[in-house]
Amino acid sequence: MYGDRAIRGVDAMLPVIPSIGLIQYATRRLRVETIDDFNSFLSLKQSWDALVSHTELDHPFVTHEWIRTWWESFGGNRTMHIIVVREGETVVGIAPMLEDIERFYGFKLRKLSFIWNTHVPRCDFIVAEKRLDVYRTLWEHLAAEARRWDLLLLPQLPEGSPTLTWFKELASASGFIACTWSADASPYVPISGTWEKYFESLPRNHRSNLYSRTARLSSMGKVELEPLSADADNLGAALDEGFQIEAAAWKATTSDPLLADAGVRTFYSKLVESSGIKDLVNLQFLRAGNKRIAFNLCVRYAGSMYLIKEGHLPEYTHYSPFNILASKSLENCFREGLQRYDFLGKEEEWKSRWSRRVLSHHWMFIYPNNPRTALFNAMKFRMAPMIQEFGQVRGRAAMSGVRLPCEVHG
Repeated sequence: MYGDRAIRGVDAMLPVIPSIGLIQYATRRLRVETIDDFNSFLSLKQSWDALVSHTELDHPFVTHEWIRTWWESFGGNRTMHIIVVREGETVVGIAPMLEDIERFYGFKLRKLSFIWNTHVPRCDFIVAEKRLDVYRTLWEHLAAEARRWDLLLLPQLPEGSPTLTWFKELASASGFIACTWSADASPYVPISGTWEKYFESLPRNHRSNLYSRTARLSSMGKVELEPLSADADNLGAALDEGFQIEAAAWKATTSDPLLADAGVRTFYSKLVESSGIKDLVNLQFLRAGNKRIAFNLCVRYAGSMYLIKEGHLPEYTHYSPFNILASKSLENCFREGLQRYDFLGKEEEWKSRWSRRVLSHHWMFIYPNNPRTALFNAMKFRMAPMIQEFGQVRGRAAMSGVRLPCEVHG
């Protein structure tokens, strides 16, 4: 799943779907139910957890606890639409989805989407042993429900997911429009060998900057990592302090006085308190003397450490506090024998100093093939990029004093 660089050509990187006719008999043994109320979703926890344990899921972002916490924080007026595939009484597939409205260039489309926002870095169907008959059953159910939706949106699918090939082929074979869009690639550090050997492999100027800035910061007191365990009595108060550090940095870069969204604070607070995730949470601060100047919030899952939130006090920016904190966090991961440190989010210069390896993500858009949705598809994938590109050309021309032929001046 993880590669050296982001791969943008989806069709070239994924497995080929077997003949669909070979699995038609198998799908008859499967049955589908839809869950649209929160209490029924809660009662599914044991089966959901059992299914996750029989998959190759290497991240926590579609676990029952994560989805429950998300819904309690962001669900709002949305309608839950979770599709469950059973073989006998055993759950073999789950599509964690919701119903909502998508607005784009004056269009109002009924959207069926993964349960997602920016606080769900990775999405997918949960399918036992990547069984193609389960994918087929999920698709046939969604296609039969097409009268309920104008857009089936599958965001943040990781590179290598069978969904990217199999769902696209199943949808196209059924006469639907299926398109993919390449999203951000997330840097990650594969962990092997020793911390010392890895650190020596980093660019010399990066190591030199870390040494010099740590030394300068040491003039204010000892520079050290302060980890807080999941059972710490003051974990909630410490997370609030982390939010305050993040808010201070956020205010320093925008004129908007609004602090962290209440739903976001609720979400991360509930994650820290959640019985199923609490033991996976790692909250760390970077201290300079007696002062906490930076923090990160990570989740440890399946041998990997996932960075889900970070921030530092803006007055310490010139010390690169988060690079210092990242160094100490990564060293811990090497010492503890983890397999990977995933920065999540998009590629940024400071992340690339630690690794050039990234995991690509892709969004899939599926529409019933009718004039209205075909027009929306053309607007999104053809006209909108052209308008955006033209706007960029005009911006560059304006900066250089060049007048474009289509500009009208009074």
